[in-house]
Amino acid sequence: MSGTGSNPGLTLSSASVAQSANLSRRAGLPWNGVLCAELLLADKPHPRTYGGALELRAREPSKTMLVASNAFDLRAAQTHGLRAARVRRPLEYGPDGQPDLIPDPEFQIAADRLIALADQLGS
Repeated sequence: MSGTGSNPGLTLSSASVAQSANLSRRAGLPWNGVLCAELLLADKPHPRTYGGALELRAREPSKTMLVASNAFDLRAAQTHGLRAARVRRPLEYGPDGQPDLIPDPEFQIAADRLIALADQLGS
């Protein structure tokens, strides 16, 4: 879930708390927080994941954006009123995998890299 401007927001992850913290630390990602589906006792795309994240974030859904590579994740978030930004990951399923790279007009923003998404958001 994204913040605005220079606010890096918070991440909603399907990984465990330990995995998310280690990954964020190693990558140098400056999140304000890491919220993991395991804390909400539901995995994505269960509605409790997105609804619980919104409750903890205490923000209006229309002022919150989920950034993800998976269309199912973004569509589930949209059912809760969140805005959606898709960042494509061509190697998500390995070099021989078949990623879904087709642009989807249902999502407000699409980008090939997080830097490109940040540029589109004016960050």
